[in-house]
Amino acid sequence: FKELKMCLHELSLVDNTIEAVGAPKEYQRLHKWISRIMMGLNALIWGTILGYICSRFHQVNDRLHVFYSDLFENNVDYKLYTSTIQIDFRV
Repeated sequence: FKELKMCLHELSLVDNTIEAVGAPKEYQRLHKWISRIMMGLNALIWGTILGYICSRFHQVNDRLHVFYSDLFENNVDYKLYTSTIQIDFRV
């Protein structure tokens, strides 16, 4: 940790010297450029994750729809079957 502090201190001295000479701060431009790249990559990663989640949600939703429609159709068949049995017992 001490080495990092010393390195940052030396960099700040060099930065102050370069600023005093009047040279442009190249690292500020690089910092902005790297920040924009990181934000773009972050947006791309989150877009990919959300796209995957949405596609999985739709797949699960479709499977549940098929399951419940089959269950409902089987339930209707069961109700028709039991109603015919009740009618048969009444006759």
